[in-house]
Amino acid sequence: MLESFLRYHMALGFSRLYLFFDDPADPAIDIARRLDDGRITILMAGAQLDDEWRECAQYGYYAPHLASEVMARQCLNVEVAVQYAVADRLDWLLHIDADELFHCPGQDAVTHFARLTRKGIERAIYPNFEALPEQESIGDFFREVTLFKVNRNLQPGGRFDAARQALADRFTQFPPNFFLFYSNGKSAARVRPGLVPDGVHRFHAKRFPRPGDAVAPEAGGEERVIGDARVLHYACCGYEQFRDKYRTLGAFGDQWFGKIDIGRSIGNFHLDARNVMAADDEAQSRAFYRSRAMLDSRDEIRELIDGGLLVRFDAIARWLDGTRENLP
Repeated sequence: MLESFLRYHMALGFSRLYLFFDDPADPAIDIARRLDDGRITILMAGAQLDDEWRECAQYGYYAPHLASEVMARQCLNVEVAVQYAVADRLDWLLHIDADELFHCPGQDAVTHFARLTRKGIERAIYPNFEALPEQESIGDFFREVTLFKVNRNLQPGGRFDAARQALADRFTQFPPNFFLFYSNGKSAARVRPGLVPDGVHRFHAKRFPRPGDAVAPEAGGEERVIGDARVLHYACCGYEQFRDKYRTLGAFGDQWFGKIDIGRSIGNFHLDARNVMAADDEAQSRAFYRSRAMLDSRDEIRELIDGGLLVRFDAIARWLDGTRENLP
């Protein structure tokens, strides 16, 4: 999957890609090195990254959670990436995960971000669309998954109308929050000294000087939801991806950082998946995945597309597998 992730974003025109690896022995590191054309920076967990974390303005807040919360490591990684981006004289920094793609149809990254700069935008919010797998066995989900749930936040008032909601209520794949995971989008920001993330989904408007630095001026500008680009989130695409994710996460608690209730934030799928995997019953966990995380009925999929709940984006997959010449 990392090869597809890198090929796509490099072709889209991103000047640099900063990749952070929790595991220095991750075999995907060799893939990144093989594809590097001078634009890929690889940063791995270890003493050097630990030292860079300690220089972060938010280190004191996240340090107690580094071993237990992946989001704590992500936020410090973003702050480290900002320092690299400043040194590389980049204009914008986008924060997405390795199971996500930036989708800006009809434009490349350079054109897109130059337009935001001309409009005086400092922080851009990209709605996310969540993938809905159509089969249990999936290899490279970037090539094989093309069906996505629309983001309910883009509807008037952030709600579906009565007809769409009634349709969604018929399916176990659509919980009360509609998405299985987050729905509040991902962000990019103008690269400025003192820029830090505000969690894993946003960037702060306020500047935060690093230890020993002078207070940075306020960023100014504005934050805006972007209508012609989005983030495609390929969450748990394939039973093996689902199984490996929750085996790796293990017996995590019901709260993030010991205070943010997971169920209230994103619904119960994440907690239910933890529990079903803890039972160590392969048949039960497969049945859970099929009923909650995938949909393979062609007739139902067509009804849901026609009803405005699902959308198919297949151009990226066709470009990756060589059946489409140009990027969408």
